[in-house]
This record gives sequence, structure tokens and C-alpha cells, in this order.
Amino acid sequence: MRNCIRIWCIVALLAYCEISDAQIRKKSIFYFGLWPKISTNGKDAEYYTNNFSLNLIFAHSTNEYGLGISGLVTVVERNASGIQISGLSLNVEHKMNGISAAFFNSATIHNGIQISPFYNNSEDLRGIQLGGFNRTEKLSGIQAGFYNNTDNLTNVQLGFINEAKIVSGLQIGIIVNHAEQNDYPIGLINIIKNGEKGVSLTFDEMRNLTVGFRSGGRVLYGIIGFGVSFIESSTRSVLEGGFGARINFSHRFRINTELAYSGMSKWGPVTVTYGDEKPPPLPPDYEALTINRTSIRILPTFKIFNFNIFAGASVNYMQSSHIENQNLFPHSPPLALQVQKINN
Repeated sequence: MRNCIRIWCIVALLAYCEISDAQIRKKSIFYFGLWPKISTNGKDAEYYTNNFSLNLIFAHSTNEYGLGISGLVTVVERNASGIQISGLSLNVEHKMNGISAAFFNSATIHNGIQISPFYNNSEDLRGIQLGGFNRTEKLSGIQAGFYNNTDNLTNVQLGFINEAKIVSGLQIGIIVNHAEQNDYPIGLINIIKNGEKGVSLTFDEMRNLTVGFRSGGRVLYGIIGFGVSFIESSTRSVLEGGFGARINFSHRFRINTELAYSGMSKWGPVTVTYGDEKPPPLPPDYEALTINRTSIRILPTFKIFNFNIFAGASVNYMQSSHIENQNLFPHSPPLALQVQKINN
């Protein structure tokens, strides 16, 4: 009796496997539908492999090869290739080869281009990821968006805010780069675990006293700063930003090369108006209150305990709307003296 039961169980299991395999092997050249149960593939739509799919609301299939378009949601149980487009959500459970585009875009393995105005996600991406928010565990290619996050980066990460663990390539952040290991971050603020960051106090040839924050990796770093300028009798605020590169000779000595922009401005009059009341005219010299300067600096640097002391020459280009401001630029050889407190 027990043997009979075992035989019937084995037969039932084999029959189920044959039915399931037959369902998976179903193919369709053209697939059109509203959602899976109301479509040309009928109630078994999720077991089909399609070459061309057009779904008004929801698409569900085993594989998609070619072109797939869905109004709202696309779910592919196994693999997809070619071009896959969905209005709201696109999820490929295993591998995607080609171009995928959706508001929420997800694939386990993606070879090609992943595009989303909002969120892209992939465990292993080889290609390009373009979106507002991008996430992948392993990236070989380019990741570009407002916020980018990956565990292992090979090649390029470009965005306003970038985050990675191990970087083998370039991390280019307009605002912030964050990584555990990265020698070559390009950004104004770089929080690198094995890098260097510190607060600096500088006084330069134009009598600008600036408190700055320099942060980066072993080679490249970013600069932001704010201070005051004591040129002539007027006191102006100073806002500074830039990038630097270190040429390391020893633990105690190196040369810092920097490219920086600084804007010097004096606050204009503040007025409050009501209704249709027009504000008073600006003073005639209002445009002369702002000076823009671009500097290239070469700064030999000595490390004493946890302090960097650096001084050196700079090449400057100054721009203002009033020619009289040329008198504000010093005629003697420029020299900048700077002290930085570093935190490794």
C-alpha cells in the first residue's frame, strides 16, 4: 500500500513538472492586453515568452525579448532583452540586456542602460544608470543622477551626492562625495574614511581672511570657505570654492596645487515695500560692490603634529564691472599664508 502511494506521488510530481515546463515554454510573437488575464495570451500570460508586447495597464510574463511597452506596471519573471518601457514600474527578476525605462526601474543583473526620472535599482550593473536616485551593489560603468549609491564602483559616478564603499575610478560630486576608500574624489565636500579632512585659516594677498574646509582622498580634495576681505576701507564678505591636488614627497612635506574661485561682495541696501510701492533705486556704485577672482595656487606644505602649515605663490584673474577695482589688486608679488588643522 505504501509503495503504491509513493508511486502515485512520483507520477503526480512528474506530471506537475511537465505541466509547469510546458507553461514556461509557451511563446508569443505579439502580445496585446489590458492586463494579464485580459490579453491575447489569456489566463496563462505569465508563462509566456514574448517578442513584442503592448499592454495598456499591467504586463506579466516569463521572458521578454525585443520590445515591451506597458502603461503602468511590467513584471518579468526571468530575463528580458531589447527595449523595455513602463510608465510606473518595471521589474526584471533576473537579467536585463538592453535598455529599460520606468519611474521605478529594477533588475537583478543589468547589462545596458537603466533610465528612470526617479529610482533605479540593480544588484549588478554593467553599463549606464541614469536617474534621480540610483542604487546598485556592484557597478562597472557610469552612474549619473542626483543621488548615487553603490558598494563597489569601477569607472565613474557623477551626481550632486555620491556614496560608495570601494572606488576604482572617479567619483564626481557637485556637492558631496562619500566613500570608505577613494584617492581621487572630485567635489566640494569629500568625506573619505581613509582620506584627509580639516579646517583651515588662510590670509592671502588681497587681505582675505577665510575659514575653510578641505576634504578629500590621498591625492585630490575639495575646498569650501567663508570669510571677510579687508581691502581698502570697505569690508566685504568672501565665499570660496575649489579643488586641489596633492603631490606627496614624504609624510612631513608635500606640495598642494589648487584651483579656486572666490567672490567678494558687500551687502547692498535692504528695503521693504508694500503693495505697488516701488523700491528705491540702487546706489550708483552698487555693481562695484562685487569682485570675482579665479586663482591657481602652488603651496609647499609642512606637517607639524596634526597641523599643516603652507605658504606660496598664486596666479590670479580678477573680474569686476568697474575698472576702478583694479586698484584693489596688489602690485607686489602675492604670498598666501595658511594654517590647517587636519583630522585623518
